[in-house]
Amino acid sequence: GKAFFIDACKQWQDRMTMHKSAGNFVLVQFKSYEEKIDLLTYLAEHDIFVRDTTQTPSVRNCFRITIGTRPQMERVIQVIEKFYAR
Repeated sequence: GKAFFIDACKQWQDRMTMHKSAGNFVLVQFKSYEEKIDLLTYLAEHDIFVRDTTQTPSVRNCFRITIGTRPQMERVIQVIEKFYAR
């Protein structure tokens, strides 16, 4: 679940910061708004939908991702890996 996803995302810790929550989601913060939008769009193109938080100034460079099953989160990681390998 959440711990697996956060741990897997450590490979991109120079690009994104994972903020844990008490709920079933993680807030992902990027250094730039443009990178966030690029990844958000890429995920959507691969039928992975996350909550864009652009409308809230304090989390403009973030999106929120709901934690699913282990296989679902493995797929999310694979798609993010493909995004950064481009």
